[in-house]
Amino acid sequence: MSISFNADEILEIAQRIEQNGLNFYKAAANAVTDPKAKEMLSNLAEWEVGHEKLFRDMRAGLAYALALSGRPDDAQGVIQDLLRTHPDSAPLHILWGRAYASQGQLDEARQEFQRALALDPRIPEAHFYLGVMAFQLAKLDDAAREFQAELASHPSDVRSRYHLAVTLLRKRRSEEGIALLHQVIEARPDHAAAHYALGKELLEQGKLEEATRELETSVKLDPDAAYSHYQLGRAYTLAGRKQDAEREFQFTEELKKKARKAFPPPLQQ
Repeated sequence: MSISFNADEILEIAQRIEQNGLNFYKAAANAVTDPKAKEMLSNLAEWEVGHEKLFRDMRAGLAYALALSGRPDDAQGVIQDLLRTHPDSAPLHILWGRAYASQGQLDEARQEFQRALALDPRIPEAHFYLGVMAFQLAKLDDAAREFQAELASHPSDVRSRYHLAVTLLRKRRSEEGIALLHQVIEARPDHAAAHYALGKELLEQGKLEEATRELETSVKLDPDAAYSHYQLGRAYTLAGRKQDAEREFQFTEELKKKARKAFPPPLQQ
């Protein structure tokens, strides 16, 4: 008779083996008196810590993949088991919050991100995801505060800087938003969305030459973004470049049709 295991069960077994090994080596190190033997056993215990973390992280990644693939119940089982053995793991609460958010369970997601922050106020991504959820709910002041909090702990986080810029533009704080977008582009010249957001805002301000340059860059970096082609078409229209504008509007319609055919429209943007 054969016994089959799924991926999580295999990783759980491996994780428990490493935990047992850790306990064994720690107990052995405490029991011996020879300094060299104690050092060797302590080193082995440290190695087991790293191995156990590896398998724990693999299980956490598996749980997130299950959530994204429409299997939230399976994901919940894996993460809850991990939290039972590691209740004070802030990264696991971040992962669980992302899993909840991917299923549209924003209240539960918010609680998990807040739990992560309670355990580790400087944990990466918690304020970022709280900001994203606030932005989705049009709570722009809350979103801006969360993105600013993320940047206070992690100043090099380009995602939070970009999202803060877009939030400020929505709040009509144009000068601040534009300055942040320039910072994003300086850090990541290939950030198509930042070039788009900057080009669109400049276009609204009537700065046609600068806007066109940013929108052309955005289209070059992400040629499948229908919204970038549309705004570039607007820019060409205002510049009197009729043929170029018609070409961009045609691209826009073709891409929109392709997107509708490839997959249904999302419930949330």
